[in-house]
Amino acid sequence: MGSFTPRPRLAVAAFAAAAATMVGYGNAAAQDMESDQIRIAVYDYIDAANTGSVDAIAANLCEASAQTVLDNARTHGQSAVPALSMTVDSISDIQIYGDSASATVAVYSAAKNKTNSGQVTLAKEDGQWRMCQGLTG
Repeated sequence: MGSFTPRPRLAVAAFAAAAATMVGYGNAAAQDMESDQIRIAVYDYIDAANTGSVDAIAANLCEASAQTVLDNARTHGQSAVPALSMTVDSISDIQIYGDSASATVAVYSAAKNKTNSGQVTLAKEDGQWRMCQGLTG
């Protein structure tokens, strides 16, 4: 019987493959967590839009969009806008590009009795995802 001769290159290759798999899994888990946070941001924005509160809507928008909403509200002397009655039907095709993202969102508007679908954009600011451009009911 021959004796066992360790194959260091094989062991190193096996370790490298296992490490790459774990890193890949970690990246997938991080991507899933970011996608979940984006879904939450979409729901939070829709909830805010349903209240009609300018401050609530602005709090769920990225800085540039929030400033536009607040400036428009001040110009027109508004602290509220007509409350929407929307529900999220689906959020799909989430694409993340660093601190920006896009997703396809379908919302049902009770006022119009129809579903509107389109792409929304989001920005990650201060560790939070916020809507930059969204759908309206």
